[in-house]
Amino acid sequence: MIVGLAERQADPWQESFGGLIATMRDPKESALDVWGRILDAYVAFLEGKRGCSAIRRAIQAFPQLCEVNRRDNNFLSREVGPDGSAR
Repeated sequence: MIVGLAERQADPWQESFGGLIATMRDPKESALDVWGRILDAYVAFLEGKRGCSAIRRAIQAFPQLCEVNRRDNNFLSREVGPDGSAR
């Protein structure tokens, strides 16, 4: 059940995050400003969904939930280059 909750939270976050990363591709956008908006969105996401921060902590603590975390990390590494800019 916890894995299902974690996956339900991961999908909307990836959609929102992906949209913000896409703005990094605009040469008029500052990568630093976009990263600030990403962090603000992440905090708002955690605060806006009941139990979301507890699920995120559980993902870090339980091996059964590592796959959800790995999926999020893989998404991030595909979308953002090693220099912190969008690919």
